[in-house]
Amino acid sequence: MHLGIERFAKTADIHKKILPFFTFYGVLILAMVISAIVSISRPGGWSDLAAVLAGVGGMLFFLFPM
Repeated sequence: MHLGIERFAKTADIHKKILPFFTFYGVLILAMVISAIVSISRPGGWSDLAAVLAGVGGMLFFLFPM
């Protein structure tokens, strides 16, 4: 993730001051993905299908954000 942000910073015409915000956003998305994956092992709460779909959806959003 950090390498992708650095590559984007070198190729895009953006101000270097906003790069920490991109990194922070990436960390938040990663936390969301981890939370979605952990929901698979959560007892009770969700059905197995819903938990697996949340985990897969989180991973897909992380890998293909657009």
